Amino acid sequence: MTGPLALAALMALLQPQPAAADFRPIDSRRVFVAEVADRTLIAAVLGLSVRMEASGRIRGTAQGREVVGRWTWEGGEFCRTLRWEGGNWPRNCQLVEIDGDKVRLTANGGDGSSVVFNLGD
Repeated sequence: MTGPLALAALMALLQPQPAAADFRPIDSRRVFVAEVADRTLIAAVLGLSVRMEASGRIRGTAQGREVVGRWTWEGGEFCRTLRWEGGNWPRNCQLVEIDGDKVRLTANGGDGSSVVFNLGD
């Protein structure tokens, strides 16, 4: 490959790449409460904004509709039940990881899909 296309490819390779996220697991209720509870977790692309209160209550909105639920800490995982628009999301225990102002929740104890949230106040 020569010419402008080769130059463009080379320039792209030489650009600084964003650093890989350095998520670390949260494996205790104490740490979860200290770093995540009573703050707003926002996944704007999903229209999701929730608050896991230290009391075990969950409140927020998903796509403009109210979300309520409860959470517990069991075996190093965040376990929650949720109700949204009159329906229920079944209980699910999730791996919780944090990297600065980002929290990643991974369903099914870390074997399912993940959502990365921004931490607000």
